[in-house]
Amino acid sequence: KGIRRFPYSTDMTKSPLTFEDVATVSLTPQGEPSPHALGEVWGNMLWDLYWAMVDEYGWDADLYTGTGGNNMTLQLVFEGLKVQPCDPGFIDGRDAIIAADEALFNGANRCLIYEVFARRGLGYLASQGSNYSHGDGVSSFETFPLCIEELKLSKTVTPLIYAGENIDINLHVVNHRPLTLTG
Repeated sequence: KGIRRFPYSTDMTKSPLTFEDVATVSLTPQGEPSPHALGEVWGNMLWDLYWAMVDEYGWDADLYTGTGGNNMTLQLVFEGLKVQPCDPGFIDGRDAIIAADEALFNGANRCLIYEVFARRGLGYLASQGSNYSHGDGVSSFETFPLCIEELKLSKTVTPLIYAGENIDINLHVVNHRPLTLTG
């Protein structure tokens, strides 16, 4: 088992760690969060990303010029490291990988990346809090809204209507489906 609490695995029953676990990591004798416990959560997220990309694009044995999902993931992570800010938090790291995907692959994997991170609590609405505190982040398991291919409807209605007054109803419709809808 070593220094990890759980093995790296895409199976959430074998490795259930999420961004919520960052707040509860053990502290070193100096009162700092254990770097291994923090890295274990981030490592699981990257492990999930690696295998999701391999599932999508295949695995390529050519480590230098290959074009498989394994090669693409390494490119995304390394390029992400180059564009993330100093003293990054988890959200900074995720956003840097998304920026790398935009630069390298024209954003073709944005939804896949968001879905992978959202599965472990680092979704679109997550907040990392202070980069210098491990306990103030907020998890989100929601993916990027544009990645949810559905027709989204919301409405507002006048809350209280007295006799003889008009009722105002506002409908807001957003089509995030890949097809044009009518009617």
